[in-house]
Amino acid sequence: MPLNQSGTYHFCIKNDNDTDIVYDIKFSDKMNLFVNMKYKLKLDNVYVRGTEKNYVGINELDINEITVLKGSNNIYTLEWYWEDNDALDTTVGIQEEQYYTLNLEIEAREYHR
Repeated sequence: MPLNQSGTYHFCIKNDNDTDIVYDIKFSDKMNLFVNMKYKLKLDNVYVRGTEKNYVGINELDINEITVLKGSNNIYTLEWYWEDNDALDTTVGIQEEQYYTLNLEIEAREYHR
């Protein structure tokens, strides 16, 4: 039985301003060889990308127009899963230089009603 790799990453968007803010998060990745990464994203413990049983690809992770009220925060959980592919995984595993980088670009602006 193959060994599947998975995990979670937690991050927080905190608003210390005197006004509400709106933000977007764009996800991108960089790797030297293809690995089939899948994701789920929770905002304050509710799935906003993917579902309890289904992961999505990186191209489906971006979120837009999320509001965080002044003096509060949004807590995210990114669940990741490296989907098994024996032939590909062996090729990646024997390489001397291995890397996978996940990037988050967060753009915030003041909320105007």
